[in-house]
Amino acid sequence: MRAAQQEFLRILPSFRVFATFRKVARLLYHDRWKQLVHSRRRQEEMYLPLIRARQERRGTATATTTSYVDTLLDLEVPDEGDPRERRKLSDGEMVGLVSEYLGAATGTVLALLEWTLVNLVLRPGIQSRLRRELGAASGGACAYLRAVVMESLRRHPPVPSVQRHMSRDVVVGSTPVTRGTLVNFSLEDIGRDGKIWTSPEEFIPDRFMPGGEGEGVRLTVGGSKEAAKVMMMPFGAGRRICPGMGYAMLHIEYFLANLITAFEWHPVEGEAVDLRAEHGFFTTMLRPLRARAVPRVKQA
Repeated sequence: MRAAQQEFLRILPSFRVFATFRKVARLLYHDRWKQLVHSRRRQEEMYLPLIRARQERRGTATATTTSYVDTLLDLEVPDEGDPRERRKLSDGEMVGLVSEYLGAATGTVLALLEWTLVNLVLRPGIQSRLRRELGAASGGACAYLRAVVMESLRRHPPVPSVQRHMSRDVVVGSTPVTRGTLVNFSLEDIGRDGKIWTSPEEFIPDRFMPGGEGEGVRLTVGGSKEAAKVMMMPFGAGRRICPGMGYAMLHIEYFLANLITAFEWHPVEGEAVDLRAEHGFFTTMLRPLRARAVPRVKQA
């Protein structure tokens, strides 16, 4: 399942040609369409037996917790034929949502966690300061932890770009963009804009601490006034913002705090850390991080 999911995410960007003019794209990219169909069938063969097994166990003594699949089995959506009627999700819709959950909910957090750790491995001073402030926080909120995560999101957004259809005619710079045009927003370029950020290529968590240029920067963008001040949008923006943003922030801060508290992270002797990125559906490290994790001995 893991191999199939990773393969699907690796080739997913090439399937964007089917987002518009699907019938024409299927003729022009026939081999790519066959690959998409094969990947989807492979997912159905793996996920549907598990979904049906869960459905059979529901209501029994062995089903003591509520799973993500339970929420899909309970969900009702408007019927396309009659919006006043409600219907259950089809097998195909559930497979698609399970695949999206496994990819977007875990892949993005893992990618960001790895990028954050590699920056802390290369900057022992920042790592030590984070560990001290986590200890002083004693399980409470830690402003520096949030600053480290925010800087990592600015520098290494897990999703490199988002696409949106324009809802009205606008002028971007001197270029008119008509309603309905598909526009690509580079999340990496926004977070590394030298006109907005000082030394944008440097990893500086202090920029998000009080007095820094990123103080008060929000991950959500609301009205038009806020939209004019966008400095970063790693989770997208507007009505189509990532619905798992709070979930992702909780996970990355929780895992990072525990990893930094439990271990000291150092480079592997004789190995250079490779910061080159691989741009797929997610932006991951081209060469996965190898680090020396030293367990910290707790004082009595």
